[in-house]
Amino acid sequence: MRLPLSSPLPLRTTAAWPFFAALQTLPHVYGRCTVAPIQFTADRKQWLLADHPIAGVEAVFRDGQAESGFALRHQTDPVGHPVAVLELATPLADSARLSVAVRGKPHPHTGALMTHPADILLDVLRLAGHTLPDDAVAEFRAAEPDWALGGALTGDLTLRAQCAEIIGSCGSWWSLGMPGLIQPGHQRQRPVGAPLRAGYTADVVTQVSAKTELSVVQTVVRVEFDREWGNGGATTRQSVTLAADAVEVYGEREAACSAPWLTDARLAARLGTAVLQWSARPRWSVALTADLEPPLNPGDWFTLAHPLLPVTGAMRALEVVTDWGQGTQQIQAEVATGTVPTVQLRQRTGLYAAVKTGLRVSYAKGIVTLTITDADELPVKGAKVTLDAQTARTNAKGQVSFKAERGPHTVSIEAAGFAVASSELTI
Repeated sequence: MRLPLSSPLPLRTTAAWPFFAALQTLPHVYGRCTVAPIQFTADRKQWLLADHPIAGVEAVFRDGQAESGFALRHQTDPVGHPVAVLELATPLADSARLSVAVRGKPHPHTGALMTHPADILLDVLRLAGHTLPDDAVAEFRAAEPDWALGGALTGDLTLRAQCAEIIGSCGSWWSLGMPGLIQPGHQRQRPVGAPLRAGYTADVVTQVSAKTELSVVQTVVRVEFDREWGNGGATTRQSVTLAADAVEVYGEREAACSAPWLTDARLAARLGTAVLQWSARPRWSVALTADLEPPLNPGDWFTLAHPLLPVTGAMRALEVVTDWGQGTQQIQAEVATGTVPTVQLRQRTGLYAAVKTGLRVSYAKGIVTLTITDADELPVKGAKVTLDAQTARTNAKGQVSFKAERGPHTVSIEAAGFAVASSELTI
Protein backbone atom coordinates (compact mmCIF):
# COMPACT_ATOMS: atom_id res chain seq x y z
CA MET A 1 0.00 0.00 0.00
CA ARG A 2 1.41 3.36 -1.05
CA LEU A 3 1.16 5.95 1.74
CA PRO A 4 0.46 9.64 1.06
CA LEU A 5 3.39 11.98 1.66
CA SER A 6 1.44 13.56 4.52
CA SER A 7 1.29 10.25 6.42
CA PRO A 8 3.60 9.30 9.31
CA LEU A 9 6.45 6.96 8.48
CA PRO A 10 5.36 3.30 8.75
CA LEU A 11 7.82 2.37 11.51
CA ARG A 12 7.21 -0.20 14.24
CA THR A 13 7.23 0.75 17.90
CA THR A 14 8.03 -1.13 21.08
CA ALA A 15 4.28 -1.80 21.33
CA ALA A 16 4.97 -4.68 18.92
CA TRP A 17 6.71 -6.51 21.78
CA PRO A 18 4.87 -8.38 24.55
CA PHE A 19 6.59 -6.27 27.23
CA PHE A 20 8.10 -2.82 26.97
CA ALA A 21 9.14 -0.17 29.49
CA ALA A 22 8.12 2.82 27.38
CA LEU A 23 6.55 3.42 23.98
CA GLN A 24 9.37 4.19 21.52
CA THR A 25 9.78 4.08 17.75
CA LEU A 26 12.12 1.39 16.46
CA PRO A 27 14.55 3.20 14.16
CA HIS A 28 15.85 2.53 10.67
CA VAL A 29 19.52 3.55 10.57
CA TYR A 30 21.56 4.61 7.53
CA GLY A 31 25.21 5.38 6.90
CA ARG A 32 27.68 6.10 9.69
CA CYS A 33 26.06 7.81 12.66
CA THR A 34 25.71 7.75 16.45
CA VAL A 35 22.57 6.35 18.08
CA ALA A 36 21.19 6.07 21.61
CA PRO A 37 19.89 2.47 21.65
CA ILE A 38 16.62 1.18 23.12
CA GLN A 39 16.55 -1.23 26.06
CA PHE A 40 15.80 -4.71 24.72
CA THR A 41 16.01 -6.99 27.77
CA ALA A 42 15.12 -6.52 31.43
CA ASP A 43 18.69 -7.24 32.58
CA ARG A 44 19.90 -4.12 30.66
CA LYS A 45 22.54 -6.09 28.81
CA GLN A 46 20.90 -6.13 25.39
CA TRP A 47 20.01 -2.93 23.53
CA LEU A 48 18.23 -2.55 20.19
CA LEU A 49 20.23 -0.57 17.61
CA ALA A 50 17.94 -0.84 14.58
CA ASP A 51 14.76 -2.56 13.42
CA HIS A 52 16.76 -4.36 10.72
CA PRO A 53 20.26 -5.85 10.21
CA ILE A 54 23.11 -3.33 10.08
CA ALA A 55 26.62 -3.35 8.60
CA GLY A 56 28.45 -3.07 11.94
CA VAL A 57 29.31 -1.29 15.18
CA GLU A 58 32.36 1.00 15.24
CA ALA A 59 32.41 2.12 18.89
CA VAL A 60 30.39 2.01 22.10
CA PHE A 61 30.47 4.68 24.82
CA ARG A 62 29.18 4.25 28.38
CA ASP A 63 28.83 7.70 29.98
CA GLY A 64 31.26 9.04 27.39
CA GLN A 65 33.94 6.41 28.07
CA ALA A 66 34.87 3.85 25.41
CA GLU A 67 33.44 0.41 26.11
CA SER A 68 35.33 -2.73 25.06
CA GLY A 69 33.01 -5.51 26.28
CA PHE A 70 30.25 -5.69 23.66
CA ALA A 71 29.04 -7.74 20.69
CA LEU A 72 26.70 -7.09 17.77
CA ARG A 73 23.90 -9.66 17.45
CA HIS A 74 21.62 -10.07 14.45
CA GLN A 75 18.58 -11.93 15.73
CA THR A 76 14.81 -11.88 15.80
CA ASP A 77 12.73 -9.99 18.32
CA PRO A 78 9.89 -11.60 20.38
CA VAL A 79 7.54 -11.47 17.38
CA GLY A 80 10.03 -12.92 14.88
CA HIS A 81 11.17 -9.67 13.23
CA PRO A 82 14.91 -9.36 12.35
CA VAL A 83 16.70 -6.71 14.44
CA ALA A 84 20.23 -5.54 15.28
CA VAL A 85 21.04 -5.82 18.99
CA LEU A 86 24.05 -4.70 21.02
CA GLU A 87 24.97 -7.06 23.86
CA LEU A 88 27.06 -5.65 26.71
CA ALA A 89 29.41 -7.74 28.81
CA THR A 90 28.06 -6.04 31.95
CA PRO A 91 24.62 -4.48 32.45
CA LEU A 92 24.13 -0.74 32.04
CA ALA A 93 23.32 1.02 35.31
CA ASP A 94 19.96 2.78 35.50
CA SER A 95 21.63 6.19 35.67
CA ALA A 96 24.22 5.49 32.93
CA ARG A 97 23.99 6.62 29.33
CA LEU A 98 24.86 4.56 26.26
CA SER A 99 25.76 5.84 22.79
CA VAL A 100 26.88 3.72 19.86
CA ALA A 101 28.62 4.59 16.57
CA VAL A 102 27.17 2.30 13.92
CA ARG A 103 27.25 1.49 10.23
CA GLY A 104 23.61 1.23 9.26
CA LYS A 105 21.43 -0.45 6.70
CA PRO A 106 23.05 -2.33 3.78
CA HIS A 107 21.75 -1.70 0.27
CA PRO A 108 19.08 -4.33 -0.53
CA HIS A 109 20.63 -5.14 -3.93
CA THR A 110 24.40 -4.61 -3.55
CA GLY A 111 24.88 -5.20 0.18
CA ALA A 112 27.05 -2.07 0.41
CA LEU A 113 26.48 0.45 3.20
CA MET A 114 23.85 2.96 2.12
CA THR A 115 25.30 6.46 2.45
CA HIS A 116 24.36 8.32 -0.73
CA PRO A 117 21.25 10.52 -0.33
CA ALA A 118 19.70 9.10 -3.50
CA ASP A 119 19.85 5.54 -2.17
CA ILE A 120 18.52 6.55 1.25
CA LEU A 121 15.64 8.52 -0.27
CA LEU A 122 14.61 5.59 -2.47
CA ASP A 123 14.72 3.20 0.48
CA VAL A 124 12.55 5.49 2.63
CA LEU A 125 10.01 5.91 -0.17
CA ARG A 126 9.93 2.15 -0.68
CA LEU A 127 9.21 1.65 3.03
CA ALA A 128 6.08 3.74 2.40
CA GLY A 129 5.04 1.70 -0.65
CA HIS A 130 6.40 4.00 -3.39
CA THR A 131 8.06 1.51 -5.75
CA LEU A 132 10.65 3.48 -7.70
CA PRO A 133 13.51 1.97 -9.73
CA ASP A 134 17.15 2.64 -8.84
CA ASP A 135 17.63 4.67 -12.03
CA ALA A 136 14.94 7.14 -10.91
CA VAL A 137 17.73 9.13 -9.23
CA ALA A 138 20.56 8.22 -11.60
CA GLU A 139 21.01 11.82 -12.80
CA PHE A 140 21.50 13.20 -9.28
CA ARG A 141 23.75 10.31 -8.26
CA ALA A 142 26.01 10.96 -11.25
CA ALA A 143 26.04 14.75 -10.78
CA GLU A 144 26.61 14.63 -6.99
CA PRO A 145 28.62 11.44 -6.29
CA ASP A 146 30.50 12.65 -3.20
CA TRP A 147 27.66 13.21 -0.73
CA ALA A 148 27.53 10.75 2.19
CA LEU A 149 24.83 10.87 4.87
CA GLY A 150 24.13 9.09 8.13
CA GLY A 151 21.09 9.15 10.37
CA ALA A 152 17.96 7.41 11.60
CA LEU A 153 14.25 7.45 10.83
CA THR A 154 12.62 8.16 14.17
CA GLY A 155 8.91 8.27 13.43
CA ASP A 156 8.20 11.84 14.55
CA LEU A 157 8.00 13.23 10.98
CA THR A 158 5.68 12.74 8.04
CA LEU A 159 7.03 10.97 4.98
CA ARG A 160 7.36 14.32 3.14
CA ALA A 161 9.13 16.02 6.05
CA GLN A 162 11.48 13.08 6.61
CA CYS A 163 12.55 13.02 2.96
CA ALA A 164 13.01 16.79 3.00
CA GLU A 165 15.24 16.53 6.11
CA ILE A 166 17.42 13.89 4.44
CA ILE A 167 17.79 15.62 1.07
CA GLY A 168 18.02 19.07 2.66
CA SER A 169 21.09 17.91 4.60
CA CYS A 170 23.04 17.92 1.33
CA GLY A 171 21.63 21.26 0.19
CA SER A 172 19.20 19.75 -2.28
CA TRP A 173 15.45 19.45 -2.69
CA TRP A 174 13.12 16.75 -3.94
CA SER A 175 9.63 16.10 -5.28
CA LEU A 176 7.89 13.07 -6.78
CA GLY A 177 6.92 15.32 -9.70
CA MET A 178 10.42 16.75 -10.20
CA PRO A 179 12.58 15.61 -13.12
CA GLY A 180 15.15 13.21 -11.67
CA LEU A 181 13.35 13.25 -8.28
CA ILE A 182 16.22 15.24 -6.64
CA GLN A 183 17.80 18.53 -7.69
CA PRO A 184 20.64 20.58 -6.15
CA GLY A 185 19.04 23.36 -4.13
CA HIS A 186 21.56 26.16 -3.64
CA GLN A 187 23.49 25.62 -6.86
CA ARG A 188 20.83 27.34 -8.91
CA GLN A 189 23.00 28.53 -11.75
CA ARG A 190 21.87 26.57 -14.79
CA PRO A 191 24.23 23.63 -15.38
CA VAL A 192 25.80 23.34 -18.80
CA GLY A 193 23.51 21.33 -21.02
CA ALA A 194 20.47 21.52 -18.71
CA PRO A 195 17.36 21.64 -20.95
CA LEU A 196 15.12 24.69 -21.05
CA ARG A 197 11.49 23.65 -20.69
CA ALA A 198 9.94 26.95 -21.79
CA GLY A 199 10.67 30.52 -22.82
CA TYR A 200 8.40 33.37 -21.65
CA THR A 201 8.20 36.88 -23.05
CA ALA A 202 5.88 39.83 -22.39
CA ASP A 203 3.34 38.69 -24.99
CA VAL A 204 2.70 35.27 -23.35
CA VAL A 205 2.76 36.28 -19.67
CA THR A 206 -0.45 37.64 -18.12
CA GLN A 207 0.98 38.62 -14.72
CA VAL A 208 4.55 39.10 -13.60
CA SER A 209 6.32 40.57 -10.58
CA ALA A 210 9.73 40.62 -8.90
CA LYS A 211 10.78 41.75 -5.45
CA THR A 212 13.84 41.70 -3.24
CA GLU A 213 14.66 42.65 0.35
CA LEU A 214 17.92 43.17 2.22
CA SER A 215 16.66 40.72 4.85
CA VAL A 216 17.23 37.78 2.48
CA VAL A 217 20.97 38.45 2.33
CA GLN A 218 23.01 36.25 4.69
CA THR A 219 26.78 36.67 4.95
CA VAL A 220 27.60 34.20 7.76
CA VAL A 221 26.18 30.70 8.11
CA ARG A 222 26.53 28.17 10.92
CA VAL A 223 25.99 24.62 9.67
CA GLU A 224 24.84 22.35 12.51
CA PHE A 225 25.42 18.66 11.76
CA ASP A 226 26.15 15.21 13.18
CA ARG A 227 23.11 14.47 15.37
CA GLU A 228 22.90 11.76 18.02
CA TRP A 229 19.80 9.81 17.06
CA GLY A 230 17.35 8.25 19.48
CA ASN A 231 18.02 10.84 22.16
CA GLY A 232 14.98 12.93 21.39
CA GLY A 233 16.62 13.89 18.09
CA ALA A 234 17.90 17.06 19.74
CA THR A 235 21.61 16.51 20.37
CA THR A 236 23.71 18.15 17.64
CA ARG A 237 27.32 17.14 18.02
CA GLN A 238 29.21 19.50 15.69
CA SER A 239 29.00 22.75 13.73
CA VAL A 240 31.06 24.78 11.28
CA THR A 241 30.76 28.54 10.74
CA LEU A 242 31.62 30.12 7.41
CA ALA A 243 31.68 33.72 6.24
CA ALA A 244 31.44 35.33 2.79
CA ASP A 245 33.49 38.35 1.76
CA ALA A 246 30.14 40.11 1.32
CA VAL A 247 30.42 40.80 5.08
CA GLU A 248 32.40 43.90 4.05
CA VAL A 249 29.36 45.20 2.13
CA TYR A 250 26.33 43.98 4.10
CA GLY A 251 27.80 43.40 7.55
CA GLU A 252 27.40 40.33 9.77
CA ARG A 253 24.09 38.73 8.84
CA GLU A 254 24.16 35.28 10.42
CA ALA A 255 21.85 32.34 9.77
CA ALA A 256 21.78 28.74 10.95
CA CYS A 257 21.58 25.79 8.58
CA SER A 258 20.49 22.43 9.97
CA ALA A 259 22.04 19.37 8.29
CA PRO A 260 21.45 16.56 10.81
CA TRP A 261 22.22 13.79 8.30
CA LEU A 262 25.72 15.10 7.58
CA THR A 263 28.50 13.61 9.71
CA ASP A 264 31.59 14.91 7.86
CA ALA A 265 32.95 18.41 8.55
CA ARG A 266 34.24 18.75 5.00
CA LEU A 267 30.78 18.10 3.58
CA ALA A 268 29.26 20.50 6.12
CA ALA A 269 31.72 23.17 4.94
CA ARG A 270 30.83 22.36 1.34
CA LEU A 271 27.14 22.82 2.13
CA GLY A 272 27.78 26.10 3.94
CA THR A 273 29.84 27.36 1.01
CA ALA A 274 27.03 26.58 -1.45
CA VAL A 275 24.51 28.29 0.83
CA LEU A 276 26.59 31.48 1.08
CA GLN A 277 27.45 31.58 -2.61
CA TRP A 278 23.72 31.82 -3.15
CA SER A 279 22.46 33.75 -0.12
CA ALA A 280 25.26 36.34 0.31
CA ARG A 281 23.97 38.11 -2.80
CA PRO A 282 20.81 40.09 -3.53
CA ARG A 283 18.04 37.68 -4.59
CA TRP A 284 14.89 38.41 -6.52
CA SER A 285 11.68 36.43 -6.02
CA VAL A 286 9.91 36.23 -9.36
CA ALA A 287 6.25 35.29 -9.87
CA LEU A 288 4.52 34.93 -13.22
CA THR A 289 1.33 33.52 -14.71
CA ALA A 290 1.52 31.78 -18.07
CA ASP A 291 -0.40 29.32 -20.25
CA LEU A 292 -0.43 25.63 -19.33
CA GLU A 293 1.54 24.74 -22.45
CA PRO A 294 4.19 23.70 -21.99
CA PRO A 295 3.50 22.51 -18.41
CA LEU A 296 6.32 23.07 -15.90
CA ASN A 297 7.32 20.95 -12.93
CA PRO A 298 9.36 22.12 -9.92
CA GLY A 299 13.00 21.92 -10.95
CA ASP A 300 12.41 22.74 -14.63
CA TRP A 301 14.51 25.50 -16.21
CA PHE A 302 12.92 28.26 -18.29
CA THR A 303 13.83 31.69 -19.63
CA LEU A 304 12.00 34.92 -18.89
CA ALA A 305 12.39 38.25 -20.65
CA HIS A 306 10.07 41.13 -19.77
CA PRO A 307 10.68 44.90 -20.06
CA LEU A 308 9.16 45.55 -16.62
CA LEU A 309 11.47 43.17 -14.78
CA PRO A 310 14.88 44.06 -13.27
CA VAL A 311 16.11 40.49 -13.88
CA THR A 312 15.92 38.27 -16.95
CA GLY A 313 17.44 35.08 -18.27
CA ALA A 314 17.41 31.43 -17.19
CA MET A 315 15.51 30.54 -13.99
CA ARG A 316 14.43 27.35 -12.25
CA ALA A 317 10.82 26.81 -11.24
CA LEU A 318 10.61 26.42 -7.46
CA GLU A 319 6.83 26.09 -7.19
CA VAL A 320 4.17 25.54 -9.85
CA VAL A 321 0.42 25.81 -9.17
CA THR A 322 -1.94 24.76 -11.96
CA ASP A 323 -5.29 26.52 -12.48
CA TRP A 324 -7.17 24.10 -14.71
CA GLY A 325 -10.23 26.34 -14.88
CA GLN A 326 -8.27 29.28 -16.28
CA GLY A 327 -5.85 27.11 -18.23
CA THR A 328 -2.85 28.78 -16.58
CA GLN A 329 0.01 27.99 -14.23
CA GLN A 330 1.45 30.24 -11.53
CA ILE A 331 5.23 29.89 -11.38
CA GLN A 332 7.54 30.94 -8.55
CA ALA A 333 11.28 31.34 -9.14
CA GLU A 334 14.27 33.00 -7.47
CA VAL A 335 17.32 34.64 -9.04
CA ALA A 336 20.59 35.72 -7.37
CA THR A 337 22.44 38.68 -8.86
CA GLY A 338 25.94 40.04 -8.57
CA THR A 339 29.35 38.41 -8.21
CA VAL A 340 29.54 34.99 -6.54
CA PRO A 341 31.24 35.68 -3.17
CA THR A 342 34.38 34.09 -1.78
CA VAL A 343 33.69 31.95 1.30
CA GLN A 344 36.08 31.02 4.12
CA LEU A 345 35.83 28.74 7.13
CA ARG A 346 35.66 30.80 10.30
CA GLN A 347 35.17 28.28 13.12
CA ARG A 348 34.53 24.63 13.90
CA THR A 349 33.03 23.43 17.18
CA GLY A 350 31.89 20.07 18.48
CA LEU A 351 32.17 17.37 21.08
CA TYR A 352 35.48 16.24 19.69
CA ALA A 353 38.80 17.84 18.79
CA ALA A 354 39.16 19.17 15.27
CA VAL A 355 40.02 16.53 12.72
CA LYS A 356 43.72 16.56 11.89
CA THR A 357 45.17 16.01 8.46
CA GLY A 358 47.82 13.43 7.71
CA LEU A 359 50.85 14.08 5.49
CA ARG A 360 52.94 11.67 3.42
CA VAL A 361 56.02 12.85 1.48
CA SER A 362 57.87 11.41 -1.51
CA TYR A 363 60.78 12.97 -3.43
CA ALA A 364 62.30 12.20 -6.84
CA LYS A 365 64.26 14.20 -9.46
CA GLY A 366 63.80 17.53 -7.70
CA ILE A 367 60.02 17.13 -7.25
CA VAL A 368 58.43 16.66 -3.83
CA THR A 369 54.94 15.14 -3.76
CA LEU A 370 52.77 15.63 -0.68
CA THR A 371 49.73 13.43 -0.04
CA ILE A 372 47.15 14.86 2.38
CA THR A 373 44.71 12.49 4.11
CA ASP A 374 42.15 12.76 6.89
CA ALA A 375 41.89 10.70 10.07
CA ASP A 376 40.33 7.83 8.09
CA GLU A 377 43.23 7.81 5.60
CA LEU A 378 40.95 9.25 2.90
CA PRO A 379 42.42 11.83 0.48
CA VAL A 380 41.61 15.49 1.14
CA LYS A 381 40.70 17.02 -2.23
CA GLY A 382 41.11 20.75 -2.85
CA ALA A 383 43.29 21.46 0.18
CA LYS A 384 45.43 24.59 -0.13
CA VAL A 385 49.06 23.58 0.43
CA THR A 386 51.88 26.09 0.72
CA LEU A 387 55.51 24.99 0.54
CA ASP A 388 57.70 28.01 1.34
CA ALA A 389 56.48 30.53 -1.28
CA GLN A 390 54.75 28.02 -3.58
CA THR A 391 51.02 27.34 -3.29
CA ALA A 392 48.81 24.75 -5.00
CA ARG A 393 45.72 22.66 -4.31
CA THR A 394 45.51 18.90 -3.93
CA ASN A 395 43.94 16.75 -6.63
CA ALA A 396 41.30 14.03 -6.23
CA LYS A 397 43.97 11.74 -4.74
CA GLY A 398 44.90 14.36 -2.13
CA GLN A 399 48.23 14.94 -3.85
CA VAL A 400 50.15 18.08 -4.77
CA SER A 401 53.69 18.46 -6.17
CA PHE A 402 56.34 21.21 -6.03
CA LYS A 403 59.85 21.77 -7.30
CA ALA A 404 62.11 21.73 -4.26
CA GLU A 405 65.75 21.33 -3.27
CA ARG A 406 66.79 18.95 -0.53
CA GLY A 407 66.87 20.58 2.89
CA PRO A 408 64.46 22.23 5.37
CA HIS A 409 61.15 23.72 4.20
CA THR A 410 57.98 25.14 5.77
CA VAL A 411 54.66 23.59 4.78
CA SER A 412 51.13 24.67 5.71
CA ILE A 413 47.81 23.00 4.88
CA GLU A 414 44.37 24.62 4.80
CA ALA A 415 41.17 22.71 4.02
CA ALA A 416 37.51 23.38 4.75
CA GLY A 417 36.44 21.53 7.89
CA PHE A 418 40.01 21.00 9.16
CA ALA A 419 42.27 22.85 11.53
CA VAL A 420 45.06 24.77 9.76
CA ALA A 421 48.27 22.73 10.01
CA SER A 422 51.81 24.15 9.74
CA SER A 423 55.12 22.38 10.26
CA GLU A 424 58.77 22.18 9.28
CA LEU A 425 59.60 19.61 6.62
CA THR A 426 63.07 18.29 5.77
CA ILE A 427 63.47 16.65 2.38
